Amino acid sequence: LNPPSKTMFKALFLLSSILAAAMAAPSGDYSGSKTVLGETINAKIAITSDSLMDLSISGVIDLACTDEAYTISGAEIDLDNIDVDGDCAHDALKENSVTLEKTVYDADADTITVSVKYSVLSIDLVLTKGSANFVVALPADLTTTPSGAYSGSKTVLGQTINTMVSVNSDTSMDLTITGVISLACTDEAYHLDGKDVVVDNINQAG
Repeated sequence: LNPPSKTMFKALFLLSSILAAAMAAPSGDYSGSKTVLGETINAKIAITSDSLMDLSISGVIDLACTDEAYTISGAEIDLDNIDVDGDCAHDALKENSVTLEKTVYDADADTITVSVKYSVLSIDLVLTKGSANFVVALPADLTTTPSGAYSGSKTVLGQTINTMVSVNSDTSMDLTITGVISLACTDEAYHLDGKDVVVDNINQAG
């Protein structure tokens, strides 16, 4: 048998590089949060195909965009229409005076880092694989199982968010949020994890 030629080695190396790059592409859902100057910013990216993603940011800024076209160049994820008027992400960022500086995928850690500039602040949000649970923190002085209705509000940058939780049973509750976002859900299944109320089906479509 003849030994493998240099050309064959080069072809095998090229093929392995292509396969590695393909396997390194992001997939699924990535989410994360960061608290800056006492305000929490939440971000989520859902990769729906090799060219489309859903992007949402909430907290001091509000953005919810579906079917955003993207391409991957090396480790950077580029939103194709981020500079185009009428594009959801472009318009939402501009309205909130936010600049998207870059979005980087770390294949080794399987994380996505979203870097934005808001006013004079540069913020890096590291998003990890998998959907985060929706958690409602109970009052620190609560020593028994929650019952009845709980309500509260908070004003962030002039926008007031109101929340009400009505506990129907030890496994079901109604949840209402009004203000910069609007949500009204009844009979949401939940369970207690220490002093956190975890909504069981928050990651399920429908």
